Amino acid sequence: MGAEKLLAYGLLGFGVYKLLEGTGAVSPFQCPDAARSPALNARNRDSAKRNFLYGPEDSSRPAIAFWARLAKKWAASLPGTFPGGLRDIQAAMDSRCGNCAHFDVSPAMQRCLKETGRLDGYDKVAQDTGARFGYCWKLNFRASDDRTCMVWKEGGPIRENSESPMSLKSKAKALVTEAREELT
Repeated sequence: MGAEKLLAYGLLGFGVYKLLEGTGAVSPFQCPDAARSPALNARNRDSAKRNFLYGPEDSSRPAIAFWARLAKKWAASLPGTFPGGLRDIQAAMDSRCGNCAHFDVSPAMQRCLKETGRLDGYDKVAQDTGARFGYCWKLNFRASDDRTCMVWKEGGPIRENSESPMSLKSKAKALVTEAREELT
């Protein structure tokens, strides 16, 4: 199939999609599975706790042992990949889900998270301390902005729908970038 024909089909498909989107029949956002399934969300979160030190459970308490353990793990396993190397407890305490590049608090994601339903005990503790929930795209679960984990990355949170990995615009941009990289 020639490039012109592919372009024509693509534009036609996009036009049909935009028409359906205008009627509300389709959405430019697709909620991740864990944002729709409380059981999957809990499994993924429990895995993050076990494997990536997601915590602390109650951020309203000092939890110095947790922060010291996390700082030590970061310094040992990821030297130089975080600001300042995160070799001290205060730096670890400043690196929360709420400022992580994987943490999505966009309006579209907030609508998705409402579908997850009631909070279980672990998330209820966070809610009781005034935490805000978002979605961790790296570990795929509803996370609390006052916690952190081993995969924390500078540059967040994701605040706009267009920045969210669940937006079509974001996915299209990633596909174009990927295609360009393959061509060079």
